[in-house]
Amino acid sequence: MEPDSETSNFAVVVVVDQWGAALTNTYGNTCFETDQLNLLATQSLLFENVITPEAGLFEAYRSFTTSQWFARLQSAGIKCSLLTDDLALADHPIADAFDDVFTAPVQPATRSAETLEETELAQFFAQANDWLAKVDTRESGICWIHSRGLGAAWDAPYSIRQSFADEDDPAPPTFFETPECVFDEEPDPDQLLSFQQACVAQVAVLDNCLGALLQQLDEPKFASSILSFLSLRGFPLGEHRKIGGALSNGDCYAESVHVPMMLRIPPRTQTESVALVRSQSLVQPGQVLSAMEAFLVGDQERLSQILDQFAFSLPDQSREVAISHAGERTMIQTHAWKLIYEPTSDKVELYVKPDDRWEVNEVAKRCPQVVSQLKSILLEQEDGGPIVLAPELYNWE
Repeated sequence: MEPDSETSNFAVVVVVDQWGAALTNTYGNTCFETDQLNLLATQSLLFENVITPEAGLFEAYRSFTTSQWFARLQSAGIKCSLLTDDLALADHPIADAFDDVFTAPVQPATRSAETLEETELAQFFAQANDWLAKVDTRESGICWIHSRGLGAAWDAPYSIRQSFADEDDPAPPTFFETPECVFDEEPDPDQLLSFQQACVAQVAVLDNCLGALLQQLDEPKFASSILSFLSLRGFPLGEHRKIGGALSNGDCYAESVHVPMMLRIPPRTQTESVALVRSQSLVQPGQVLSAMEAFLVGDQERLSQILDQFAFSLPDQSREVAISHAGERTMIQTHAWKLIYEPTSDKVELYVKPDDRWEVNEVAKRCPQVVSQLKSILLEQEDGGPIVLAPELYNWE
């Protein structure tokens, strides 16, 4: 498809809240299909190891505003517009970072939907498609689309839930409210299965909605636009005895902070295609969005440098560190270790990466030196100093 010659530098950012990396095929899930997200992955630079800076939604957005990302774009004349179905986000001071804020109210669910189109998510994405259809991409700008994602009602048609149940499984649940609970002890496997069946049905709805959005973005006027897909936090599904994250503002475990992120870049901006490239770098969303900033302001040299760093070079494991917060807990992760630290109680948890993907084997007592070094780095980061890791912190073999 040939780009429109009048098209300026334009970007679309799609944020789907609480869609963790573990809920997609492209990040290793083989239990169900996410065909539309898989398609986007074939067109994009996919980041394997993105860690959200905060497990709370407003806090995650605040990390963008405190880094002055939006401010720099606005000073460069880049208009930033937000469309969301999350009224709390639209009313929050974080929304002031955008030039325009639009809400897309949906008919609240009172039961499971009869058809996919009646779901809260489908209602929102239909409005997002209408919004994009009216956008003038000849003016540099960003359309930022924020969906509640798995925070919306779990109102997928019951037939979709049934399609994910095996013959010997209990009947899928009928609830439609977004689940949130914490278990005092290990939950019953059948109970967990019911939450998982309901969640998979919602993911199927989300994937379908994403497909419709991608069709809209295949229109000629978007041919020269950059697209970023991401989530800012995941959705626990029984790992560490928790369903959902709102009760405790999230947590620092992988199911909450490891998020998907893809960047689709128009060919005219590249000397080499980044489609189908998987970046193994350990990054946080703001680092990836820096590539979008370079694209929007027309800094081709900087964009090439960023793409070379993430797509065509091996990760610098001695310097790559991700830090995330959730309530009173802080996490620091390298390519070899992950430490979760609670300063008020001095409680620590340590996990080996990437082997212990689900963080079930806690090894802090066996590796006190690693714990001490990582805690020291966390304290040093309060002063904003650069990080250079000792070899044992990024290569444990």
